[in-house]
Amino acid sequence: MKQCLMIWFIGMTLIINGQCTWTLGVTSQNNSFTLTCLDTTLNMQAVNNCTSPVSFFWNGPGTSASTQSVSVSAPGMYSLSVTDVNACVNTVTFAVTINTVVPVFTLNPLAYTVTCQNNAPTFTATAISPTNNITWSWYNPNNPPPGPPSFMSNNVNALFSAAMPGGHTVQLENLSSGCKASMTFTVFDISGFPTFSVAAANNFQLGCWPADTLYITNVALTNANASASYSFMAPGSNGAFPIPGGMPLSPSSSFVAQFPGSYTVIVQDDLNFCQTAVGVNVISSSVSIAFSNTVNSNGVVNFSSTSLGTNITTSYLWDYGDGTSGTGVTSSHTYSNGGTHYVTLQTLNPSCTSASGSVNVNTIPCLANSSFSLTYSGTPQFWYAVPDYYGNVINSIWSWGDGTSTNALFPSHTYSSPGIYNICLTVTVSCLNSSGTCANYNIYKLSAEQQMVNVTVVKSLPVGVKELESQQDLIQLFPSPANDYLFVQGIQSGYIELYNNYGEVILTQNISDKCRVSLSSISSGIYFARILSAKE
Repeated sequence: MKQCLMIWFIGMTLIINGQCTWTLGVTSQNNSFTLTCLDTTLNMQAVNNCTSPVSFFWNGPGTSASTQSVSVSAPGMYSLSVTDVNACVNTVTFAVTINTVVPVFTLNPLAYTVTCQNNAPTFTATAISPTNNITWSWYNPNNPPPGPPSFMSNNVNALFSAAMPGGHTVQLENLSSGCKASMTFTVFDISGFPTFSVAAANNFQLGCWPADTLYITNVALTNANASASYSFMAPGSNGAFPIPGGMPLSPSSSFVAQFPGSYTVIVQDDLNFCQTAVGVNVISSSVSIAFSNTVNSNGVVNFSSTSLGTNITTSYLWDYGDGTSGTGVTSSHTYSNGGTHYVTLQTLNPSCTSASGSVNVNTIPCLANSSFSLTYSGTPQFWYAVPDYYGNVINSIWSWGDGTSTNALFPSHTYSSPGIYNICLTVTVSCLNSSGTCANYNIYKLSAEQQMVNVTVVKSLPVGVKELESQQDLIQLFPSPANDYLFVQGIQSGYIELYNNYGEVILTQNISDKCRVSLSSISSGIYFARILSAKE
C-alpha cells in the first residue's frame, strides 16, 4: 500500500493519522480565512496528494457539502473529512474569522463659503479608528466616487484644500478589512465680482471748468442686499487698493478729478470682499479754438469756426460782444452799432475751451451810447445797473452821486445809506466818440437793520431762481435754497453760469436735461444763474 504524509495547510501543522498518511489541506481564494468587507464569501478548496479515489465532506455553520470546494460566508469552526479507497479517513478542522469593522473619523468643517478674501478653504479629516494601515481618498464635484480620487493620503490627519464649489467627498478605507466610511462636505461660492460704470459731469474733460466730477452708476452686486464700499485712485497713486477702509457706496457717491490723467475707481462688495477696478482717463482741453469773420454791409458779420480737434458732437457758443449770443459752427450776426467789438467762441465736447478776437464793424455808424438802467434785484439791499450798449466801449467812468467815481465799465459800488443819487455814466467808444448820461435814482432799503446798499453793473440782468420757477414749462432750476447740488431740467444741452452779487462769473458748466451742478466749491450766499442753450 502506498503511504502518504498528511499536512494541514492551516498554520502549516503536520498531522500523522494512523496507517493512512497523506497530505490534506484547505486553501481560499486569497489565502485568508477571514471574512472582510472586500471578501464577504470565502471559496474554500480541499487539497490532498493521494492518487486513489477520495470522497469529501464539509461541515460548519450553515454549510454541509460533499464537493471538493465550498463557499463559506459565516464565521465559526469548520471541518473537512476526506476518505480514500481504503476507507482511510483524515479530518482537518479550521476557524473562519470576520473583520468588517467600519472606520470612524471626523471632518472639519462640513461646509465652507468661498469669498474673494477667503478663497482657499482647508478641510481636516482625522482618523479615530483605526489609526494605521489606512488610506484617505478625496473626491471633487466633477469626479465623485467611485472615480479616481483627486488626492490620497495615509496619515492619521489628512488636509485638503477645496475651492471648487459644490459637494465634495472624503473616504477612509481600513486596508486590513477593506471597509470604507465616507462623509460629504459642501463648498458655497459667493465670490462674484461687482459691476458698475463711471460717468462724468463734463465728459471726463478739463477745459472751462477747473475740475470734473466722476460718478459711480449702474452698480450690480452678487447679493442685491449687500452693501458696498468705494475708493478712487488719482494719477500718481502707488496702485495699492485703499479698500478696506473705503467709503460707503451710495447713489450720490462721487469724486472730483482736478488733474488730467488716469483715475482708478474701485468698488468692493462688502459681503464677499470682491473688488472691481475701472480705469477712466480725464483729459485736458484738446481743442485749439480759432475763428474767422467777414464784415458785410449794414452791420452784418458772418463768423466761421476754424478750430482744430473738434468733432461732429461739438457744440459752438458765440458771444458777439454786444450782449447777444449765437450757436453753430458758422453763425451770422447783425450789429446795431459800429466800431470794434470783442467776440468770444466757446466749444463744448470734446472739451470746454474758448478764444476771443476783435471785429471792426465798419459798415454802419460808430456811436457812443451811455444810456443805462437801474433795477432792484429782488434781494434786499442789492441793485443792478445795466448799460444799454457796451460792445464798442473802450473807456468808461461811473459817477455815483455820492462824491465817488469808478473808472470801469462793470464795477460794483456800495452806498453807506439809502437816498436819491444822481448817477452818471460817461463812455468812449473805439472810434473815439464819447457820450454821457445822468439820471436820479432812489436807492432804497427794506428795513432799518440794513445799513448799506449795493449797486452792481452787469451786462444784462441775470436769470434768478424765482424767474426760472415762473417758467416751469421751459426750464426748471431747483432746489432753492440749494445745498450740495443744483438740478437743471428742461434743456437739452447748453451751459450754466453762476454770478455773485458783483456780477462776477464764479462757475461755468455744460449741462443737459436732468443734470446736476455741484456747489461744493461755492460758499454760502445769494447767486444768480444764467442758462444758455447750445442747440444749433
